[in-house]
Amino acid sequence: MYNTIIIDSFTQYLILEKIIQNIEKNEIESIDIGTGLGLPSIPILIATKLINNIPNKTIKFHLLEPKQKKVKFLEEVRKNLNLDFIIHNTDEKIFYSKHKKKFDIVFCRAVFTPPKIFDILKKYSNQFAFWQYSENYQQILNKYSNKIKQNSLEIFRIFEYNVNTKKSYTIILKKM
Repeated sequence: MYNTIIIDSFTQYLILEKIIQNIEKNEIESIDIGTGLGLPSIPILIATKLINNIPNKTIKFHLLEPKQKKVKFLEEVRKNLNLDFIIHNTDEKIFYSKHKKKFDIVFCRAVFTPPKIFDILKKYSNQFAFWQYSENYQQILNKYSNKIKQNSLEIFRIFEYNVNTKKSYTIILKKM
């Protein structure tokens, strides 16, 4: 199980390497909504630190998590691994009502179901949103194609990959 999580999170880093080239500015802000135990952001941060294959770009990571127990874990990881990220111990509605902030990259790992996820991505994204989903993603995209357009989003790219014989998909939505 753990190797699946590691492979999947590292795959997100490789996808990020490709997407980040489409962002013109050098200082990029990302948010991981409902990060839980920091996936995929913490493995991406570790990979960024070790590989550093994203030249002339810095990424400021915000991890949004409402559960205090998980926040304590994230604080320990940040301290023990000497990682630089900001933890927001609140839910997405409260965070947005206080900050009304847009991010260059939004990570959302199936925490929310359609159509709500598209509303959340619209609120938070000013460039790209990573949405990970399972096998029936095409049916979801077809069903909610009008909702995606209404939220000023378009499908930028779909990455399909295998993690331990299971197909996974990362749909990159772009703000129009």
